[in-house]
Amino acid sequence: MLHDLATGVEALVRQLAREPGQKESRWAHLVGDPADLAAHAALGSTGPLLVFSPGSEIDERLGALEKRVTRLETILAERERR
Repeated sequence: MLHDLATGVEALVRQLAREPGQKESRWAHLVGDPADLAAHAALGSTGPLLVFSPGSEIDERLGALEKRVTRLETILAERERR
């Protein structure tokens, strides 16, 4: 799921390099006001504004939301056919 968000017309996340001592790579979001992102970088902060790892609660919640949206789209399509 995160790889899907990292590709496409406009990437929403990017994968960070795996740090020593970490089991997996981390991901950073790219969503937000560009001015906020620029200010974050100008402060010399190399870390992301928000970090989450694969298999995290966010990943699980995103999967559940995708299933709900698919189900709702199916229901709406059936009602439009009537």
